[in-house]
Amino acid sequence: MINTFTNDDELTRWDKYWTMDSAGICEFTGTKNAEKAAINAQVEAFFNNTIEKRNDGYYVRLPYKDYHPPLPDNKQIATKRLKGVINMLRTNPKIMSDYNSTFQTQLEKGIIEEVSNSQTADGPITHYIPHHPVLTPHLNHAVNDQKLAQEIRDNLYVDNLILTATTPEALQYKITSSRQIFSEMEMNLREFVANKITLEKVIPQESCAKSKIQRVLGITWYAQEDSIHVECTWPLKENVTKRIVAQQIASIYDPLGWLIPLLTQAKHFQQTLWKHNYEWDSILPDELQTRWKAIQNNANDFKRIFPRRMLQHNNDYNLACVLGYFVLKALTNLIKHSLLLPLKTGTSGTDITRQYSATLISLIAFDDVPVPCRNGVSGFLA
Repeated sequence: MINTFTNDDELTRWDKYWTMDSAGICEFTGTKNAEKAAINAQVEAFFNNTIEKRNDGYYVRLPYKDYHPPLPDNKQIATKRLKGVINMLRTNPKIMSDYNSTFQTQLEKGIIEEVSNSQTADGPITHYIPHHPVLTPHLNHAVNDQKLAQEIRDNLYVDNLILTATTPEALQYKITSSRQIFSEMEMNLREFVANKITLEKVIPQESCAKSKIQRVLGITWYAQEDSIHVECTWPLKENVTKRIVAQQIASIYDPLGWLIPLLTQAKHFQQTLWKHNYEWDSILPDELQTRWKAIQNNANDFKRIFPRRMLQHNNDYNLACVLGYFVLKALTNLIKHSLLLPLKTGTSGTDITRQYSATLISLIAFDDVPVPCRNGVSGFLA
């Protein structure tokens, strides 16, 4: 069990900086921006007044939120969890030894300290945190194919697993082996989809995805064509507010920056709204509404399809952009000439950051840049 506590001096000091001036009920009558600024100032003041420089580094204190419900000590739950963990560890002496060794090492280094059951906290806050071991033996010890285990470890993203192979036979092996690994962990790896082989011949049909169109890490992949689809769709709104602008920009999922040229003007427009401190749900002036709808019409319903394999494995290609003069008129050409170029020398591989570096320049250096939104993107993604 872990027992956390604080003292009266710390709570008193935090109360001093956190308490609002309005009759002690933590109400604020100003705007949301003013309220946020006041809270930020209080947190910063508490930080500056409690930070300590010691021999082994800086020590900072956690701010406690004022006017919160009483926090239960949670001791009974933590005690029950501890007994359950001990009973589980007794069935596996090796894990119990490793578990105990971890605690002893942390105790020697001063990371944790032992507290007797009779000891009471110095302040009013006492809370026991239930503790249990997190064991992942399959990807470290129980997997015969360590290369496959490493590939799973490197390509597992929340609930998506991406495996690649050069032959159908190799892919079939990875599918069956990965399913076995997860099955031993009582996890069902399912909804498989592949671009080259008929999965129904390899695994049960119920484990296959029902559609060949899947979203992998949020990106639409057409497995049968082995192509990636990117698009931008913004429903038109009659009355535009800052909240609507933020929602529509955030609705475009673009983790690799492929749509940066398309979204540059929209994000500059969003910056303008922040600079003028418009309220979230206040209808924007007619001039700004007209400007936003023009940006929206220019980018709306944009779609582009391109092959997943941009580069061939047997060619020494790299992504590069042809840099022109650093002037406003040349910026459009700079983006247009971001091409896939064959390199006779150099390191093989894909430097994706160069693919959209030109548009990042426009985000930083210029306020209003006529970025090509339709024809330009096709060359940008080529």
